[in-house]
Amino acid sequence: MSPEAIQDFTIYKGAIPASYGGRLSSLVALNIRPGNENRINSMFSINPISLHFFSEGPIKNSKLTFSVGGRIADPTPIMNQLSTLDGNTAFYYDAVAKLVYHFDIHNQVAVSFYRSYDHFKFQGDTSYAWQTNILTLNGRSDINKKLSFYYNANSTYYASDINGLQPNYEFRIRNTIQTLEAKASLHFQATEKIYFEGGYDFIHYVVSPGTLTPTQPGSSINAMTLQNELGDESAGYLLGRFDITKYISLETGIRHSIFLNRGPQTIYQYAPGVPASKETITDSIVYPKGATVQRYQGWEPRVMVKIGLNESTSIKMSYNRTNQYLQLISNTIAITPVDYWKLADPLVKPAIADQVAAGVFKNFNNDAIETSVEGFYKTMQNLIDYKNGAQLSMNPYLDADLLSASGKSYGVELNVRKPKGKTTWQLAYTWSRSFIRDNTTYASEQVNGGAYYPSEYDRPFNLSLTGGTQMGQGWTFGWTFVYITGRPDTYPDGTYVINNSIVANYSTRNEDRLPDYNRLDISFSHDSRRSADQKKYTIVNFSLYNVYGRKNPYSIYFQNTDGVLNAYELSVLGTIVPSVTLTFYF
Repeated sequence: MSPEAIQDFTIYKGAIPASYGGRLSSLVALNIRPGNENRINSMFSINPISLHFFSEGPIKNSKLTFSVGGRIADPTPIMNQLSTLDGNTAFYYDAVAKLVYHFDIHNQVAVSFYRSYDHFKFQGDTSYAWQTNILTLNGRSDINKKLSFYYNANSTYYASDINGLQPNYEFRIRNTIQTLEAKASLHFQATEKIYFEGGYDFIHYVVSPGTLTPTQPGSSINAMTLQNELGDESAGYLLGRFDITKYISLETGIRHSIFLNRGPQTIYQYAPGVPASKETITDSIVYPKGATVQRYQGWEPRVMVKIGLNESTSIKMSYNRTNQYLQLISNTIAITPVDYWKLADPLVKPAIADQVAAGVFKNFNNDAIETSVEGFYKTMQNLIDYKNGAQLSMNPYLDADLLSASGKSYGVELNVRKPKGKTTWQLAYTWSRSFIRDNTTYASEQVNGGAYYPSEYDRPFNLSLTGGTQMGQGWTFGWTFVYITGRPDTYPDGTYVINNSIVANYSTRNEDRLPDYNRLDISFSHDSRRSADQKKYTIVNFSLYNVYGRKNPYSIYFQNTDGVLNAYELSVLGTIVPSVTLTFYF
């Protein structure tokens, strides 16, 4: 999304308010700019691979305002100048728009739209694409000075495509998620120190696990469509915030959610006492449209305490329980990791997470330096994992290839920030671990012998350093450095022969890793403004991406050539990339 289109955003990690649900990890709450009420402001930016624009302002009068922005990028010509990416393609665009109508100072309504499309192709006969559409209606009405009513309705569509380009076998596999959501809430500021909020949220899900379509008339691929998964999630919540003393505040809340898996749906029954598989199906139950296939519900308590030790030091402690009814399955063995989504059903239970967190926040030298240290520990139930040898794509019996799993994660985050002065910078460091363990009584299904092993998100070391220095006469020097542990991966540890064909053997999952990722970017920019309130000005930015030209692997894959299994590293941008960006504000 265009950065200029974002009014503000909040990242919830340790303490998630009861007004939000449906996710086990972090949450980003983002608001789009409502549009300037007094004048039209616009900007336009161009560099060798992309165009970017944004505009906002009133329409006829200050009661109706607009904001609109978009970006388009085609890095293919630049990529083809880089030896590591010769013959690959990429393309991206997104657009955002918002209209806000102010009936008066106490009542307003807004309509927002967002669309994105992303496509890329590495060397080979497969390309990948993603698209997202979001349409949102938001409104607020102040009933009186203390009580306000908020309402929201939105429609979302997400699609992921795998496109086969091999001659005579051209195809497209598409997975989609569609949602319709409505939410209403009351916000009551009882006193200056007491606040209450309560509301109700409803989401209707339509998940398409896969549609296989031949894309050329002569393709040998046969069309296939898996049955859609449908579900309804509803939740009610209540939260309160209390300033108990000048230095002690409390936020507590409770959320109750209900999920109904809906028909039409065919649910397979499997023989007891043996692992579930296509071969052990004993029966099937066909549920008609609208019928309840499975019902789940759960309470989600939340609490956060903030204790101020003095004007510059505070402690925060929190506990969260969250339920998630839509889960992600990732396959990282492929050259490009592919994601699949699964709704809770009779065999797949909703995931549950319990997290405790605590942190110390300290400012020094009259807020010249801001620091924080936070730690967390999280346990998870009913995660989904896949069996060894599972078929994730276009599998009508996917439930039989999945396992219920437990998870745990823990870590410490350190942030040091210098927001003032000629030179500003921020250091962020996280050490964290994430593990998963499958819960099955069948030894043949156990992954890594039933022991905990690193999950897809286990990247223990994560360091970033960003900053900038004002050099005078409008010039600024900026830098960004990142260092991240390589993500877990699974490599073959040998081969065996079946019917004269050499097959790779994978004995342990996620016991290997990609090499660590690190990169340095620098930039010089010139701002032509002579005063802070100047409306028309230009910014010229000269940047160097990946200054020391490190070939950070995107993935490592294996190919069998003449009976020899060879490993290959795929790096997206394995060289230094210079760029010049011109940005005009008017």
